[in-house]
Amino acid sequence: ATLEFKVRLFAAENATLGRYLHTSRVRILDNDLFPSSRFASLMQDGKQQQIPGTQLLLEYIKMNLKYPDMRTKAIRFSVLLQLENALSIGKLFLSLFLVDTLARLTEASSDETDTNQVQWR
Repeated sequence: ATLEFKVRLFAAENATLGRYLHTSRVRILDNDLFPSSRFASLMQDGKQQQIPGTQLLLEYIKMNLKYPDMRTKAIRFSVLLQLENALSIGKLFLSLFLVDTLARLTEASSDETDTNQVQWR
């Protein structure tokens, strides 16, 4: 069942309504809940605040992964983010290595009587 109605905007705050840009047609093509009907009983009872946010997020993710194009883009984006995380971790380990190496080099040069010779440990 399709439900269709118009929405007219008036008395806009922090916005300007145009001469022809004040009315919109809205079509509801089905009566399924967004993102799924898993929490239909809570919605019908008016208990929207009791819906667990993480489970609602998981339902949204599952809904998006149903579509092949969206699934492909989501996987690519996730891999890209993980590569960014790996780069950050690599930078941290490199910084740690450099600090440790400089500390050892400074320690070794202070232990030496001859400052021209540097020992690596």
